[in-house]
Amino acid sequence: MKNFINILKLFIWNSNLVISKGIHYRFDFFLGLIITLMFTLTGPLIQYLLFTQTNGFPGWNLEQIILFQGTVLISFGLRNTIFGNSKREFIETVINGEFDKFLLKPFSPIALILASSFSIDGIGTFVAGMVLTIYSVLKIKLTITIWKLMLFLLCILLGLLLSAALEIIHSGCIIVTVADGGIRGIIDAYLRFSEYPLDIYPKYLKLTFISFLPIGIFAYFPSQVLLNRIDIKIIFSFISVISFFLISLVFWNSVLKKYTSAGG
Repeated sequence: MKNFINILKLFIWNSNLVISKGIHYRFDFFLGLIITLMFTLTGPLIQYLLFTQTNGFPGWNLEQIILFQGTVLISFGLRNTIFGNSKREFIETVINGEFDKFLLKPFSPIALILASSFSIDGIGTFVAGMVLTIYSVLKIKLTITIWKLMLFLLCILLGLLLSAALEIIHSGCIIVTVADGGIRGIIDAYLRFSEYPLDIYPKYLKLTFISFLPIGIFAYFPSQVLLNRIDIKIIFSFISVISFFLISLVFWNSVLKKYTSAGG
């Protein structure tokens, strides 16, 4: 518990440092937020065009899809904010043989990596997601109880846990390959499935995205919670996310034992 608190303090310190650097160059900071926001809104725009120009998605109306897109942006915005720098810096750290310094510190190397991965790039995405979600809740006139809010936040937190697991697996693969090797592209392609309601996929894929590769935790289940359409399947997704995270730690520890300086 003490180590966790210390890692959390380190994350907060690194985050403040990144924010301070970003705000120091105010024009670049705000221009980056605007550009990120513009690119972020292309996803909801494409979803809107798909919905209005086709028969839509089964079980979803337009306002509900906007709510779903809001939760997508919240989830991905938080992921890119908290873990945004890990994929950019870790490859260079391993290639340059600088990963050894993490092994000399009194904390888990992967905990130090994740605690140093804060990025301001996802803030605009997160803000856009909050705006869309609040707008949709008011538009649909949803009743948000404390229970719903807590369950919604739990889904978001478990989504971050799944994101952490993916970053751990990615980092472990980099140690082995001493390069990205297209692994990031595979993970990003996998995550794109979560940008659409799971109801549009065949039953076997929907089951996969709920139980085995639980990307439904990112946006599908949080939006279902707000819409009061949750069922027992969310429990299987919760268990799957925790299991996925534990498996990622086992994978990381096994890879770390085989690590050699400046290479796998």
